[in-house]
Amino acid sequence: MRLGAYIAFVASLTVVRGAIRGPCESCNATLLDRVGDIVFGGLFPVHKISDDGKCVQDRTTVRQFGFERLEAMRFAIDQINSDEALLPNITLGYEMRDTCSDADYALRQSLNFLNTDDSKTPSLGVVGAASSGISIRVTDLLNLFFVPLISYASTSATLSDSKRYPYFFRSIPSDEFQATAMVAIAKKYNWTYVHGVHSLDAYGKDGFKAFRTKATEASIDVGLNVGIDKDASLSEVQKELEVLEESSSGSGNSSVYQNGSVIVMFCHLDVAQKVLYVVSRTPKLKSRGFTFIGSDSWGDKDEVLTYESEDMTDVARGLISVIPSQIKVESYNAHMANLNPSNYKTNEWFLHYYDSKLECVYPNCSETLSADLSYDSKVAFVLDAVNAYARALHNLLLGKCNGNGNLNSSCFRQRLAECQMEIETCGQEFKTSLENVTFRSESKEPFSFDKNGDFINAEYDVKNLQVQNGSHSFKTVGLWIGGEGLGRLNVADIIWHDGNTPPSSVCSDPCGEGVLREAVKKPNERSETFLTCWICKGKCEVHHYLDLSGSSYGDCKKCPDNQTSNDARTGCVPLEITYLHWGDGLAIFVIILAVIGCILVVLTLIAFGLRWHTPLVMASSRELSVIMLLGMLLSYLLTFVFVAKPTDVTCGIQRFFFGVFLSIIFGALLIKTNRISRLFNRSASVQRPSCISPSSQLILTGLIVVGACAISVVWLVIANPYAVSDSSRKNVEVNLKCKHLIDYGTLVSWLYILGLIVVCIVYAYKTRKIPENFKETLFINFAAYAELIIWLAFIAVGIVTTPQQRPAFMSLAMTLTASAAWGCLFLPKLYIILLRPERNVRQPTMRRPSRGTGAEMSRHFSKGTNSLSDRQAAYAVNNSTDEDKSAIANNQSLTTNSS
Repeated sequence: MRLGAYIAFVASLTVVRGAIRGPCESCNATLLDRVGDIVFGGLFPVHKISDDGKCVQDRTTVRQFGFERLEAMRFAIDQINSDEALLPNITLGYEMRDTCSDADYALRQSLNFLNTDDSKTPSLGVVGAASSGISIRVTDLLNLFFVPLISYASTSATLSDSKRYPYFFRSIPSDEFQATAMVAIAKKYNWTYVHGVHSLDAYGKDGFKAFRTKATEASIDVGLNVGIDKDASLSEVQKELEVLEESSSGSGNSSVYQNGSVIVMFCHLDVAQKVLYVVSRTPKLKSRGFTFIGSDSWGDKDEVLTYESEDMTDVARGLISVIPSQIKVESYNAHMANLNPSNYKTNEWFLHYYDSKLECVYPNCSETLSADLSYDSKVAFVLDAVNAYARALHNLLLGKCNGNGNLNSSCFRQRLAECQMEIETCGQEFKTSLENVTFRSESKEPFSFDKNGDFINAEYDVKNLQVQNGSHSFKTVGLWIGGEGLGRLNVADIIWHDGNTPPSSVCSDPCGEGVLREAVKKPNERSETFLTCWICKGKCEVHHYLDLSGSSYGDCKKCPDNQTSNDARTGCVPLEITYLHWGDGLAIFVIILAVIGCILVVLTLIAFGLRWHTPLVMASSRELSVIMLLGMLLSYLLTFVFVAKPTDVTCGIQRFFFGVFLSIIFGALLIKTNRISRLFNRSASVQRPSCISPSSQLILTGLIVVGACAISVVWLVIANPYAVSDSSRKNVEVNLKCKHLIDYGTLVSWLYILGLIVVCIVYAYKTRKIPENFKETLFINFAAYAELIIWLAFIAVGIVTTPQQRPAFMSLAMTLTASAAWGCLFLPKLYIILLRPERNVRQPTMRRPSRGTGAEMSRHFSKGTNSLSDRQAAYAVNNSTDEDKSAIANNQSLTTNSS
């Protein structure tokens, strides 16, 4: 199919779909062209749309940067044609057209690159366009005809899709890098909340989308996000920005827009001008003193500071812009310095540029352009794009000529003619050659394209709009390099909107350490919330801490067991583990009592051992007395276990032996009182009571102790004691205690001991009427009553004591129990043994009446009903063991002498 048929087909489709429309149909389609063996097209925004929507090409609508880029392409082609080593015998031509910054007009102009008129050579490739939106429209058309497009200024990330735009290349870095550089600047100055303005085209939408994505990754919020069409009226722009004027006291989430003093503007020059103009004409907006971050499309252009004859420098001062690194091309500057209306008569575009650049009207001035003038930062990228085409074509033809590229060869021209005949094949081969082209760019760095057609090396200048002494300048204050980040940023060189102090741009002030924050929802969003906007809610409760792992706002979490929150509520700290220490006052008191008790018991045992065969010791039921003393000694020693640090071992010892040791004391005491009762409280009988021998008494005592052991074993099986940390008062402390030290099982053991005491009291009461000279039951009564009082108090108080108090309480109960028993039962005996040994002798149990004294005999046996008869006592003596007789005889001495 012929090329003309392709063009007719595509044109018809685009007309039907409304792709080619707009106000520029009546424009004067002037162009700048030159015939050559091969032609490259060019698209440049030399003029702009007028206020009435027309593409008028005159000195009032000319764009200096657009013409400077166009002239850079002409200059580059002239240099290539003069280079005998590059494309020998081949002359390059060009066809450069004005896009008028309008996509529809640019698309209409692009059809001319595909014209197959015999008088015109079709373009092998096109340089352009400036706007990403225009480049997308144009490359969609050129892709159908296998014509590559290399853009010098289209940075939209959308164009990196090599499957959708296979013939698109660019000599400028993608907006992905520019957005990353902007975020790096925001992070540098801790700007966590910024506003955004973007133009409603591919450049603005994709660029700002990349910025938002990277800003979110860096925990930077975007507040107001406004999209503005380049054709929007000032009233429409005013309406979009009016939310920034709302009072901070207003209701609703829109009040968050009152915060933040930085506005990121990813837009074209037209939109930036209108935004700055609206801000300068709105007092509330102007008073906020915004700092703007500008994109490469407008961030270093003088035109942005003027709109409708109004100077907006005061509003824009302090501007920070991210511009692809500007490379000063000396040869290009020298070329521009030689141009003037007298020697540049190609078309009238230069005259428009000349009048605008020098701010005069030719022929009223006839100056030449100075080499010291600054030119557009994209000039180097235009030069690189043209050189990429030339070197790719050179490599393609060189390969077809088997490496024979000498100046005298006609092979290049032959292969070029063949290429022009096979459009599809040649276009694909040319594209492949472009993908592999490598050369030194104008920055002296290696130039190449990646697999997506993007320029690999990304470097950006960070510029600052500085206003001093009534003049302004865009000063380079830093550099951002892809892969290396923000470097060589001269902070001291930056002049901000309000002076030398960087602005603060945050949504919410810090709430303070450990304070819980509530997220603020984004206006017009159902569930999405800001990252850095919050409402301070106060600190977490006691023993709760602020957890920031799941959300930047935090959540109150409960501290683990045995821990509590620190004062700031930022974390948990271990609680102080408390238990009864050796150095505590109560522990010292109990230990002193236990030590004294141990000493007294040991002294008593020694005294009994030394006086084992004396009447007093024999009368005290020696074996049972020793058993009781051993029980007392063990009870005193168990006190040290109660005071020791709770462990599984000490808890088990406390629980098992508490009842066992006390049962030894009260079991022996019970058997002793039972024995006395059976000896004296019985009818006169010649039969000796059973189980009154020492061995029998020991066996009976052992059975009582075995009962206590059985209770303790069952107790251990049902509820095994172990050391545990009690954090019931976790906001204060953690108490290390023995689990199950006092429970229902404990109560059974206590009742068992209490039962032994009650039985002792019963037997002591029953023997209260034995002969007056037998006072052993008196001391047993004292001991039993004292123990009853101690244990009733012990059970009552033990139930309500705190876990921290229980070890000391139980050890004190054991100490008092053993001490009361020792004091009532053994202190009187120890007194006789040690201090009154002369009284430790056998004495008659009773006086025998003289045989002939009947009155005396009658008086001796005639006792009242309140006492036992001497006959009964005598009978008890006659049927008792020697120890019993000694007891009966010596208790009289003990009672008498101790009274």
